[in-house]
Amino acid sequence: MGKKIAEGTIKKKNDKVKNLNITIRKNNIKDNKNFEDVETYTLEFDQIIEPSMRPRSSKVSNTTYDPLKNYKKIIKEKIERILYEQDNHPNIGEDYYIEVTTVLEHVPPKHFTTKQKLAAFDHKLMYNKKPDIDNIAKTIYDSVEGIFFFNDSQIVKEDFEKYYGPKDKLTVTFYIKKQPDIHGRATKEEEELLKHKYNIRKDAK
Repeated sequence: MGKKIAEGTIKKKNDKVKNLNITIRKNNIKDNKNFEDVETYTLEFDQIIEPSMRPRSSKVSNTTYDPLKNYKKIIKEKIERILYEQDNHPNIGEDYYIEVTTVLEHVPPKHFTTKQKLAAFDHKLMYNKKPDIDNIAKTIYDSVEGIFFFNDSQIVKEDFEKYYGPKDKLTVTFYIKKQPDIHGRATKEEEELLKHKYNIRKDAK
């Protein structure tokens, strides 16, 4: 487990996220797979979300804790308040699965020349610095659990890109898709397809 992190560091992160502005847009699109409506929510953050941190040890209680617990709680409360004001209620049943696209834009370093900045904005110079993609995603998923899904195991696909941009911005879109309703007995053709295409017999366990 990681060492105890300085309280001042956590306080700075929490104070910063209190000023976070979030814009949420809801749309319905057609799913090309089953031609059903897909509920989509696009969240735009005007800050780069803090990457997930390892659990830390507490010398007082001899236990571990998540340094970003309150940080994530602040984000969650902001999102819940916005959705309540918009009268939006995402479908989060267990018969739904989630696809996510995330785009992170970060202001170029001050030492970049004008030519380098132009190249960065045109995506010729790529943003290959921290924060790590997977750690950013973890913070986001922890913050929206119970809002856009029950558990992040429902996420079946994710696309994450990092670029330089004129301002710090993080855009996350959740595509909430319903599992198809598949019932009834298989036809002989379907049994043959399962057997020959996937080498699985009907009576296989």
